[in-house]
Amino acid sequence: MNAPPFPPNPSFGQYFGNWVWSGSRWVCTNTNGVRIVTQVFRASAPYTPSPGLITAVVETFGGGGAGGGVGQPQSNECLGGSGGGSGGYSRITLASGLVLGGVNVTIGAGGAYGGNAGQALSGAATSFGALCVANGGDGGWAMFPGVTSPQPGQGASAGIGDVAYPGACGQPGYWLLFDTPNVNFSAACPLGGQIFGGNVGVMIGVDTSAQGPTALPNTGAGGSGAASNQMTTATSQAGGGGGSGICIVTEYCWADAVDDGCGCGPTGMARVAGPQGWQGGFDND
Repeated sequence: MNAPPFPPNPSFGQYFGNWVWSGSRWVCTNTNGVRIVTQVFRASAPYTPSPGLITAVVETFGGGGAGGGVGQPQSNECLGGSGGGSGGYSRITLASGLVLGGVNVTIGAGGAYGGNAGQALSGAATSFGALCVANGGDGGWAMFPGVTSPQPGQGASAGIGDVAYPGACGQPGYWLLFDTPNVNFSAACPLGGQIFGGNVGVMIGVDTSAQGPTALPNTGAGGSGAASNQMTTATSQAGGGGGSGICIVTEYCWADAVDDGCGCGPTGMARVAGPQGWQGGFDND
């Protein structure tokens, strides 16, 4: 039984088919007993269970809400729209019989860029069928001259699962009024709520405005609010979009349910006992 030539100078942890280089030898990655398989869904797609599934642990994270925008400020005003709320987190452990036919996975989108009026758009729920659902966070609110600080985007409500947590609120917006322009004042975009720390804010100087930064995808974080610092030329800005959600399925499967794919050793010899077989040493068989 012949096998393709293995890499001649492998680095530690390098894979070749179902083999991995341990630093001294090629080791078959599939072992007897139970193997663990992780399926990560960054976009909506059907889930198909791996062969030999015993139990699946499903984790879902909802999409984050967008940050609030800012209206047109005056030369002695500083405005910040509130940050969007984060998506929630849900987790459930499922027996194989509940998922053997496959399950539709829907990844919640983050709220789109928030306009400069009213509340920004909320994030959508991430779901593993109806078995595990994490809701999306609320959008932040826009800030206008003369208005007290707007409320932050609220975190998602708790969803469905053995464990179901609500999301985190974004930072509140602000309105600051100076008697005269304050040339030493630096403004910041209010951050959205976080799950994985996937949102960002920016600092701006005088006579500057900034659109709220968008949260990183698949983090469930809320988008950051826009900011405007003592603009001499009136302008408005939109808040940043929220981060999309993610679904992670950790499967515990019987290892002997599939061919381990390691029928030959790195020399191309069949994996059989005796002097004719490969004597490299296996971690299984």
